[in-house]
Amino acid sequence: MKRLLSSALILTLIFTLFSCNSSYTVLQNRIVDSGIVTVNVKLSDQGYTVTNTFSFHQPIVKVILNIYSGTERILSKEFEDPSTINVQIPKGQYDFEVFGYITNNRLYITGRKNINITSNTQVVIDTELVPGTIDFLIVPIAQSQNENFEIVQATTTLINQLSKQVVVLSKFEHSYHSGRANFQKSLKPGLWCVKSEVLAKNLADSNDIRYSQTNQQILYIEPSQTLKAKASVTVPRTEEIGILKLISSVHDGDTFKDINNNDYRIIGIDTPEVQAGTKPVGEYSQEAKLFLENFVAKGQSYIRVLIKGTDTYGRALAYVFDRYGKQFYEEEISKLGYARPLFYSDNEVQALTSKIIDGYRYAYQQRNGIFSKWPTASVITKETTSKDNYVGKIVWLKGLVTSVTFDSTKYTITLDDGWGKIEIRKEEFSRLFQNSLNSLNNRTVKFYGELWKESGIFKILLRAEFEYVFED
Repeated sequence: MKRLLSSALILTLIFTLFSCNSSYTVLQNRIVDSGIVTVNVKLSDQGYTVTNTFSFHQPIVKVILNIYSGTERILSKEFEDPSTINVQIPKGQYDFEVFGYITNNRLYITGRKNINITSNTQVVIDTELVPGTIDFLIVPIAQSQNENFEIVQATTTLINQLSKQVVVLSKFEHSYHSGRANFQKSLKPGLWCVKSEVLAKNLADSNDIRYSQTNQQILYIEPSQTLKAKASVTVPRTEEIGILKLISSVHDGDTFKDINNNDYRIIGIDTPEVQAGTKPVGEYSQEAKLFLENFVAKGQSYIRVLIKGTDTYGRALAYVFDRYGKQFYEEEISKLGYARPLFYSDNEVQALTSKIIDGYRYAYQQRNGIFSKWPTASVITKETTSKDNYVGKIVWLKGLVTSVTFDSTKYTITLDDGWGKIEIRKEEFSRLFQNSLNSLNNRTVKFYGELWKESGIFKILLRAEFEYVFED
């Protein structure tokens, strides 16, 4: 920078532009003597489909300088050569305000600084790129030709890929017209990840509102420019999330009735019994029932059922989703540890089975629900007195494994020649076990689960390989 000397007070200004760094971004940014702003942004592959380099590299052709003493503007001056900006002002406290323009009189950078001038002074003013604007349109797409949907609610999350700043636009910050959603937002220049979640209403049934989300997009916002962008959101099919049902009552964590008095059994899981029958009243049965009641209540008593047949009691066998098809009930209750896996191959949806298994593993890892008793549960052995008092409780069943057999439907592990046993259905074994059970023979092992009594023998129906530990 040049400095001019005279008998009067001379002020020389240097403008520099600062930005954030990140592990995958290269930045060099300043107004140098030639008056060029350079910001090079290199986006590495972070799970996106493309790797691009973007650059803010523009010559600053005009700078406007405003100087304020208090609220009074004492100087406003335009400079066409930003490399040489010199002004003369009296000593004192001042606010300096600068605006940098590129071609076509486009505002590009701004900066402000308060400083006390006492002598010939070089002032460095930090500047930043002026915001740009995104104008974003979200369009619903129905997968069935006989269905039409309109977006009634949208929430959009924008994440700056450099600073990791997160901007969340609520449903009230979107406008809704012609079945679509739209928003405009002023943003710092740079690369932004954009993703929207929507609720779309079926025009043929006002109760039928479905959740969906757009694919993630990476958008490039330029200073003082408006970027128009569009995203399509695919509304899930009824075959994916089930039909709407209005629920009248909940019996326990996996059975309920609709308003037409139809009975349903939720599949993929098994929750503790609230009434004794072939199985005892189970620990955490009330927690499981309450969770289903709340799940139903959140949808104003509506849920979605994906029916996969009927059982011997005439109940519809169904996977269950919330009213909007966003939450999968079996996964959510499994995460809490209030349900255990129970699969049947003839009515299984593999993608949903995987969600249930992941939810159950999560409960184990977090020690949720039944697994909260992992370090404190009673250990029942052959010598334990009053074993009947533990029926229905979460316990450890411990003993010497004296045999492991398979009868085409299940594995049976016998403890100490018969006082206790462990059963593992082939459906759970094939999905939640990796090792051969023969390694348990002649080993002292503890098995974790709800204690049942069958024909005088105490047993646990084991669901996963992580539910047993060796004790010898």
